[in-house]
Amino acid sequence: MITSLTAALTSQREPSIIGWFSPFLFDSVAEAAQAAETEAAQQMLANLENKGLHAFGYTFAGMRHILMRDGRVESLADVDGKKIRIIPFAAMNTWWRATGASPTPVSLPDVYQGLQNKMLDGVDIDLDALVGSGFYEVAEHLTLTNHMAFPAVSVMSQMSRDALTDEQRRILDEAMDEALAWGIEAQIEAEEQNLATLEANIDVFTLEDAEGVFGEANQAFDERFGEHPVIQAFQQQSAQLLDAE
Repeated sequence: MITSLTAALTSQREPSIIGWFSPFLFDSVAEAAQAAETEAAQQMLANLENKGLHAFGYTFAGMRHILMRDGRVESLADVDGKKIRIIPFAAMNTWWRATGASPTPVSLPDVYQGLQNKMLDGVDIDLDALVGSGFYEVAEHLTLTNHMAFPAVSVMSQMSRDALTDEQRRILDEAMDEALAWGIEAQIEAEEQNLATLEANIDVFTLEDAEGVFGEANQAFDERFGEHPVIQAFQQQSAQLLDAE
């Protein structure tokens, strides 16, 4: 009845959700969670109503980073021509192609073997999936970039919601608000725990000027998606919110 869909999948129904993958808009899950309260982020959810879905709100996996088999990423030369596993959707594909890499869609259960047998050179990944799937056992160089957030949207069918009474909807909304808030806090804590695990086991390197290094890819994203009015508004409102702190 209720499910959580990645924003990558949800963006196929509501294109404005691609705005969440604006590169280098956020430095952390905590910042991304704050942006979920912006008017534009809420408009993205409201737009799903016309697609037959009622959206309760956002949850977040960790920020995206780059895990490589053979070395750190310090410049575009380090990913040029390399097979980087991506999630196959427009925003990530556009960004990675502009880096000069060869973005390679591989299902998550096959990534471990792909790294192990050298069919993959690296992977665009969040720390949760990296630690949970043990990829650091077969690729020992993690470059911290925070280049994209990776949210999910909790939804139910509008038809099912319409069948509920007002009281049932109120109870459900309250429960979902609590669950989503708990999920965000749990993910913020998990980011720290996962990073500590990785620092104890592999080479972890912070790319200080990641936004500048990946400037061409950021421009490619903006050229393809940046004119969408809701995406523009989301980028502006998120930047204003974070600058105000």
